Amino acid sequence: MKSRYLSVGLILMGWALGCSPQPEERPLPAPGRGLAAKSLRFVDVTAQSGLDFVQVSGSPAQRYILEAMTGGVAFLDYDNDGYLDAFFVNGTRQEAPPPEAGNRLYHNVPGPDGNRVFRDVTDAAGLRHSGWGTGCATGDYDNDGDVDFFVAGWGPDLLYRNEGNGTFTDVTIAAGVGAKGWGASAAFGDLDLDGYLDLYVTHYLVFDPASPPNAGQPCRGYKGLETFCGPHGMTAQADVLYRNLGDGLFADMSAATGIDQYRYPGLGVVFTDYDGDGDPDIYAANDSQPNLLFRNDGNWRLQEVAAFAGVAYSEEGRSQAGMGVDAGDYDNDGDMDL
Repeated sequence: MKSRYLSVGLILMGWALGCSPQPEERPLPAPGRGLAAKSLRFVDVTAQSGLDFVQVSGSPAQRYILEAMTGGVAFLDYDNDGYLDAFFVNGTRQEAPPPEAGNRLYHNVPGPDGNRVFRDVTDAAGLRHSGWGTGCATGDYDNDGDVDFFVAGWGPDLLYRNEGNGTFTDVTIAAGVGAKGWGASAAFGDLDLDGYLDLYVTHYLVFDPASPPNAGQPCRGYKGLETFCGPHGMTAQADVLYRNLGDGLFADMSAATGIDQYRYPGLGVVFTDYDGDGDPDIYAANDSQPNLLFRNDGNWRLQEVAAFAGVAYSEEGRSQAGMGVDAGDYDNDGDMDL
């Protein structure tokens, strides 16, 4: 049984990295149906919600590109009580990390006035980790009925198995998904339709704080302004594709499928059946390089067709600063749009 979970990726620090679920492909209401636009109203309830998360992303000076790359978030029902909880991915600092550094899990619980509020359960859930987190994915990879977490970041990625009792176990090494590098975002999807969620992880750049680009000095970037160096002039990393073997283990299929040939600074990824043939395809957004669209031809054969499909470049034929990405049938014609 494969479960689907709703999660929301937000743009934090100006970079749309976010956290990805396996997308639920369903048509949106046609124009004229549903609530009238004038009846919709959003109210900021952050202060009373209990969401006191503080984002940490390096030093205030922001000398390195690593310090501008954090901030994924997912809404999901981790305890199956019918209410969406919140998981925030956080960064840190190279020196003297503040107490608020680290990822956070907030449980959606009843408040004293009858409204729902969020309570920080990070430590109780076993999710305390301080590092350079960038994005995440949620999905029931072991088919036990509980949603699990995958966290991508600079350094080893992390896979947390939901034990079903409010706690999580780090199974990264045991599951075989601890690839080192700079994981930016991730998504779960059942590529081979075997009932088990496979995993795609975008990777960004090679970065070594002991040997930063331009000897740690600012580069001249947009309109000649001083800024941190990158992504231009830095080495990009290849993305990673894992096959879920169904026994708690994953196998790296990057070389077998050919995706390791493409070394672009990846920031976003989504599974979606863009060609309507019944199996999910993969679209990856890259920073200042062509985006990638892998058509799933079955039996773990992937064909890169982004340029042919018209989604590799802008309408002017230029690479874009692709960061976040999602898929949905926005015009209700039965085809998935990007």
